[in-house]
Amino acid sequence: MNPPGSAATFLLPASEDDIPSLIRVHMAAFSHDNSARLMFKNNDEYESMLLDMLKAQFSNPQFAVIKAISKGTGNILGWQACRFLDKDDHLESKGGITRVEGVKGETKDKKDDGRTLRSVLKEDYVRVQKDWMANRKYIHFDTLVVDPAAQGHGVGTALVRWVTDKADDHGLYCWLQSSQAAHGIYLKAAFKDVGSFEVDLREFAPGGMEGGWGWGMYKFRYMLRLPES
Repeated sequence: MNPPGSAATFLLPASEDDIPSLIRVHMAAFSHDNSARLMFKNNDEYESMLLDMLKAQFSNPQFAVIKAISKGTGNILGWQACRFLDKDDHLESKGGITRVEGVKGETKDKKDDGRTLRSVLKEDYVRVQKDWMANRKYIHFDTLVVDPAAQGHGVGTALVRWVTDKADDHGLYCWLQSSQAAHGIYLKAAFKDVGSFEVDLREFAPGGMEGGWGWGMYKFRYMLRLPES
């Protein structure tokens, strides 16, 4: 399947050999995302988390990791990871709940009470997911990233469509937590907003509320897509 308007791109299953390129694309895609910047002490910690996440996903048969490749260069332009969940499965098992469009673990700056940006996001995400998706079979969108140089050319849309086509073929719901940047792509794919979580990033920024100028509010959206016939 080719992205709209870009016959020079095609989709293939990714493999563990692709991990360095997948990490590169992920870090580039989130390089200017304020929430992602607050989740790690430095790029080494960020890269280590992605490595652990991808290894867990590739070893879990419930996950599908799909890459978008440039026919001209062979470079990976974007990728997505999704998880096929049954009624009794839990997101917090191996390879799951990996936020930054998917992250587990600790966060860059802790408050005195031990709360971190990631722990706060995870707590709310798990709560809402259980409310909406308990006792359902569905596909969980874990990660969607596109290299900044390839954005705006249908790569993200094609990656999302790969998953939604599978969902429609099998009559499955789709569920996700969207970053601000990806929200429009999911709306075009027939996802609906069913909730949101807004966080003041200054609370977790260096210097706290007093020194967190420029971080601002960040809204994550919970989205649901019904299967289409």
